[in-house]
Amino acid sequence: MARQTAPGSERTVAVEVHFNVLGPVTVTRGSMSLDIGGPKQRAVLAMLVAHMGQPLSADRIAQAVYGPDASSRQRRTVQTYVSTLRKELGGAIVKRGARWMLDIERDTVDAYRFEHLYGSASGLEASAAGELLRDALSEWRGHPYSGIDAHGALDAEITRLSEL
Repeated sequence: MARQTAPGSERTVAVEVHFNVLGPVTVTRGSMSLDIGGPKQRAVLAMLVAHMGQPLSADRIAQAVYGPDASSRQRRTVQTYVSTLRKELGGAIVKRGARWMLDIERDTVDAYRFEHLYGSASGLEASAAGELLRDALSEWRGHPYSGIDAHGALDAEITRLSEL
C-alpha cells in the first residue's frame, strides 16, 4: 500500500496497489497503471503473483522466464528485473535470504477476489448467489496471465483458474 497526500490537504490517504492476472498482467495504484516493464519482467512478476507468499529463487524464476537451460547471466538479469519491480512496487516484493516473495494482501489480486466471491456464492439463495457470481465474473478481462510466456511454469495455475 502506498501513501499519497489528498489534493488540497495535508492528510495522507492509503492508495492500494492492485495486481491483475485475469487477462493481461497489469498493476495499478489507484487509477494509474504502473510500468511493470517488458514481457520478461512481466513474467517475473507473474511468477511472484502466482506464488504469492512463497519465496522463489532466481533459478526458479529464470527457468520460467528463459526456459530450463537458463544461464547464470540470465539469472543475474532476473535479479535486475526484481530490483526494478521492487522500485516500482515499493515493499510488495520482499527478500527472504536469496529468494524473493510477493508480500501483499490477497484481496489486492483479482484472481483471489474472484475465487473469494465465487466461493462465497455457494449455498446462497439464487438471487444473492447470482449477484456474487456476476461480481466474480467482472474481475475477468481475458485469459489468465495472457501475454506471459513462462515456459510451462504457470500452466497449472492458468488451468486451475480457467476451470473455475
